[in-house]
Amino acid sequence: MSKEKQVPILLGTELSGIQNINRNDIDNIKLSWVDKINNGECRAAELYTAITIINEVFNGQGSGKYKKPGVKDLIKDQLLDEVANDKSLTIGRFKFSSKETGVKYDYSHDPVWNDLNEKIENLKSQIKAREERLKTAVKPDLMRGIEAVTELDPNTGEVFEVLPPSKTSTTSPSVEYVKQ
Repeated sequence: MSKEKQVPILLGTELSGIQNINRNDIDNIKLSWVDKINNGECRAAELYTAITIINEVFNGQGSGKYKKPGVKDLIKDQLLDEVANDKSLTIGRFKFSSKETGVKYDYSHDPVWNDLNEKIENLKSQIKAREERLKTAVKPDLMRGIEAVTELDPNTGEVFEVLPPSKTSTTSPSVEYVKQ
């Protein structure tokens, strides 16, 4: 087996006995992975690739109608059956149970709720339109002949300068499959 194929196997972490792992062990695994990168045993991109693969195996690939289920989805029913048959299912340091998640309530039968919700939706669309307007605003620059744009505040009657929103972003790594 080539070294390239071994990277996704948790970078040398043995899976046998993994159910006895504790939180300190998890921290140690994380630190050992970072050490492998710092010591030149592995490239950051290789580790990121391995983690991406493991994540997609467990959680699935894609999203929305294009989502392919992962192991978590594929074995969910079997795991729930095991939990139902053994109310105190414990494997190593992991205790399994079932619980209700993603509870949703339908209020649409209530006319007061519908009225309030309609007002909120109207305000959301007004906010969205205002945000789009502000994104196109430009800062005044008298040297370039760009004058300030002003508007009247409907609540106070004060005149204010329309300025573009400040923009921030975070640079994050991105991984894409390369078709061969």
